[in-house]
Amino acid sequence: MDPDRWHRIEEIFEAALGVADQHRAALIESACAGDEEMARSVRAMLAADAGSTLLDADVASVARDVLVTPGDPAAASGIGPYRIKAVLGEGGSGVVYLAVRDDIGNDVAIKVLRDAWVSAHRRERFLAEQRTLARLNHPAIARILDAGVLEGGTPWFALELIDGLRLDEYCRQQVTGVLPLARLFRVICNAVQHAHERLIVHRDLKPSNILVTADGQPKLLDFGIARQLEEIGLASGQTGPLRLLTPGYASPEELRGEAPGVRGDVYSLGKILSERLAELAPPSPATTAWRARWGDAFERSAIRDLRLICDSASHPDPEQRYPTVEALARDLDAVVSRRPINARPATLGYRARKFVGRNAGRLAAIVIVLVVIGSLTAAYAERLSAARAATALQAARSERLLRFVLGLFDGGDRGGAPPADLRVVSLLARGVSEARGLGDDPGAQTEMFHTLGLVYQELGDLDNADRLLADALEHRRAEPASQPEDVVSSLVAMSELRLDQARLDEAQPLAEEATARARESLRPAAPARVAALTALGRVQREKGEYETATATLREALAGVEDPADAGRTFTDALFALSETRFYVGDLTGAETLSRQVLDLSRRFRGENHPRVADALLNLGAIATSRGQHEEAEQLIREALDIFVGWFGEDNPESASAMTHLGQALAAQKRFDEGMALLQKAIAVQERTFGERHPRTAFVHNALGLMAFQANDFARAAVAFATAAAGYGASAGTHFQEGVSYANLGSVYLAQGDNPRAEGMFRRALDIYAAVLPADHVNVGIADAKLGRALLRQQRAAAAEPVLQQAQQILGAQPGPESTWLKAVREDLATVQQRAADGRERPH
Repeated sequence: MDPDRWHRIEEIFEAALGVADQHRAALIESACAGDEEMARSVRAMLAADAGSTLLDADVASVARDVLVTPGDPAAASGIGPYRIKAVLGEGGSGVVYLAVRDDIGNDVAIKVLRDAWVSAHRRERFLAEQRTLARLNHPAIARILDAGVLEGGTPWFALELIDGLRLDEYCRQQVTGVLPLARLFRVICNAVQHAHERLIVHRDLKPSNILVTADGQPKLLDFGIARQLEEIGLASGQTGPLRLLTPGYASPEELRGEAPGVRGDVYSLGKILSERLAELAPPSPATTAWRARWGDAFERSAIRDLRLICDSASHPDPEQRYPTVEALARDLDAVVSRRPINARPATLGYRARKFVGRNAGRLAAIVIVLVVIGSLTAAYAERLSAARAATALQAARSERLLRFVLGLFDGGDRGGAPPADLRVVSLLARGVSEARGLGDDPGAQTEMFHTLGLVYQELGDLDNADRLLADALEHRRAEPASQPEDVVSSLVAMSELRLDQARLDEAQPLAEEATARARESLRPAAPARVAALTALGRVQREKGEYETATATLREALAGVEDPADAGRTFTDALFALSETRFYVGDLTGAETLSRQVLDLSRRFRGENHPRVADALLNLGAIATSRGQHEEAEQLIREALDIFVGWFGEDNPESASAMTHLGQALAAQKRFDEGMALLQKAIAVQERTFGERHPRTAFVHNALGLMAFQANDFARAAVAFATAAAGYGASAGTHFQEGVSYANLGSVYLAQGDNPRAEGMFRRALDIYAAVLPADHVNVGIADAKLGRALLRQQRAAAAEPVLQQAQQILGAQPGPESTWLKAVREDLATVQQRAADGRERPH
């Protein structure tokens, strides 16, 4: 037989020995490439090998036959300085033993070449594995500790003993999320990249060759078929001998016998990761369930990114894979840190190039047709030139804005630090002056006006905010080149400013225009569209249109499949919906939404952002409504700390938190602490919004409640009347105006002025009827108060239906029985007793 042909048969035979029985037929068919005579020779060798030979014996017999040298009984249990304790396993090229070095006392794994006499090529590969491992020094690669040769020329080497599970078993038992999976594979990639940097490709990456220790440290094993890249380079262009590859993890080009490379290892890693991800995240998520659990957004996003990474890593075309394992690792880092990944599905351009390559002859005729439409090229070139010019302008604008911001905060001196007494207000004033000097670049100037206006609004300087935001809106409306989302953003900003100014009649058309523009030109998940619908929902809520507001805000949220797509505006919409549900008395729904806002805000914005404080404040208000005053105090104090750290104490957001905290303290009879906070909050809100504004009225109402609880009825009456007037001064009807009148009625009731109390309760119920559901808890409380006022005027017959309605509403509320419900039952018992005694006064 021709020596080269025999060499080829020998290589195929050895490769077939290294794979499972079920894969041998496919391997032989592929390797022999239609040479049936060669295939028969290989199958005959395999059949002979399967007989009663040394190779057919069990592992212990193989070890005894190979290792034991006649006349040397010590070799039966020892290899060099190591004493064999057990057989750990057997692979295609070697037997692995558990051994111990008695003088040191450490256990090792010793790999001995199985059947070294079969082929010189096998011995060479085994020795190459020793050399390969000796060059690798990485915590995620099993280290070689020792090496030698037995009598008779059988080589062996000792490795560190890895006490761990196969990668697939470890993932099934220990990995519970996609982010931990990405972190684990990042370490594995580091180890493979370490080998590649030393010009070594593994070529047999699979779950059984990666063990993971109990502390989560992966360890790569079996570099038995690794090849040096220099050697691959020398062999490129040749059909090399068949390798000991593992079907399912080997790249298509290696199975075809092409020269291996780093992208082969990339392919194997992609296949392994894809299997682990499939077990962890089945590819059929329940969309309805997801939309009910917005908190799973990042998990879903990470799953989607990892699937793209797997597709890119294991693409059949090597040119479409990651060029290096390091590039794959960077995308895994991006998943863990929630940054965009580089992996993308095959592009249209790539598919088009492949199509042209396959059909070059047919497409040649189409060139004639292209001549006819050549005139379109000029128009395209003109558009391309305009796009390039716009890009250059945007780059210049970005650089200019960057220089502006740097100059704003370093006093114009790049070498000096800002003055120690530099304050935000002086920075903003200087920023406005600098922005007005950008007249030669209207786009940049408008951007700065818009940004600075929002900052002024956050700081409570509504006059300066008004001027800047109005200028920005005017410029964007007048500029034909303005982007639709920019115009929408300016309209939203002006609407929310008018809302802060309690000018609801002006806020509504601005929000409606923003929403109409957004619905016409922006996709459902676009941040500007979500913000427009949120602004409209807030206006509707402040006007008392709670169900309409709820529908608008749900529309804002419904268009967003992934909160990361809409960004921070998603949490703003969710927050507005939580407030709306609170106002209609849906405490359970409000709490669920507020906790989602809290979770998403912490993920999007960090632990100490004002939106986190807003969510905490809402949860505190809900706890207060449920009588959980100590829990409320804790939540509100945490929110107040964030607001003060962000804005300082003299800010309306901090003042709102002080107000809520004052209420929680008053409920615990800590009047002195609460009163000091409320006085400070009133001063801040009046200075920011004026005396007749809902936010100022809110503090006066809280002050009235505290004075009422302290039996200071005169002070409580003034505070409640001031609150009612403040709410009534804003456009629209606010249910809090009704609350203030009901509270004022409670003062008169406590003072014994029952007719006057009755008038206040009826006035509150009229307001509630316009803005609240008929079964709202506030309606039930007002009915309870009115029934008592009537009963104290000896009008039991009139009181009875009112009290019965109160009992029905309050009895349907979730949670423990309220004190109001107990009071209503007592009053109804009094009504029934008087009716039985015939003691009701005629009226």
